[in-house]
Amino acid sequence: MALLKKIKILIFYGYILIFTLLISHNKLFAKNVDFEIIAGINPPLFIKFDGIKSQGIGVEILIAALLKNNIKFKISETDLPWTRAVNLATQKNSLTFLLRSIGREKSFKWISSLYDENSIIVNLKKNPQITSFTQINSLKKIGALAGSSADIILKRLELNDKYYPCKSDMQCLELLSQEKIDAWISTTKKLIYNVKKKNYNNIMNKYFILEKCQIWVATSLQTQEEDLQELKIALDKYKQTSQYKVILRKYD
Repeated sequence: MALLKKIKILIFYGYILIFTLLISHNKLFAKNVDFEIIAGINPPLFIKFDGIKSQGIGVEILIAALLKNNIKFKISETDLPWTRAVNLATQKNSLTFLLRSIGREKSFKWISSLYDENSIIVNLKKNPQITSFTQINSLKKIGALAGSSADIILKRLELNDKYYPCKSDMQCLELLSQEKIDAWISTTKKLIYNVKKKNYNNIMNKYFILEKCQIWVATSLQTQEEDLQELKIALDKYKQTSQYKVILRKYD
């Protein structure tokens, strides 16, 4: 009887050991999750959707880094406004690229910086060039992309009552050219891209830098730490390649 009891105990602990080993095995060899790139059209970060051939400095760098490191992902066509796309990017296993700011810091896990940027403000040549924060105080209406970091900057400067939210940076540029707003807040690369596209160089003053910043790849707060580290390694490795520098130069 005592022997039978011992055998039952051994069988019981045997089952526990097998169960523990199976769990450990599954964790060790678990399949990596598929990530989804979520971003609204926001030139030059995201210019045109075309699957893995999508155009834009942010989407091109991110896709190239994922492909080079065999990380599974999907990218869905979207014509969502930038603000809506950023909100969707808080979902599990999503990836996006945006300016890292205090207002967004706790909404995402930040993976790796893509490139250095400047938050800038610019106005028309027919008006005095903006060269100080004091001059900004005298402006009546300042346009910026809705949901962008510009509203955070304006709040910090206590100028949010002057904020005019635009549907796109191109709309801001058009409103500025029509003198419906006094100035436009954006980033250096977005300014260069949009002004060049409209051939407005001859009507624009030199921009004034509000602050130094960076464009980052971010993921949702629910993303597991091991997946985040895999993404970080992939991006950091890709940024050491000549292909990365080619993409950056293309949008200078």
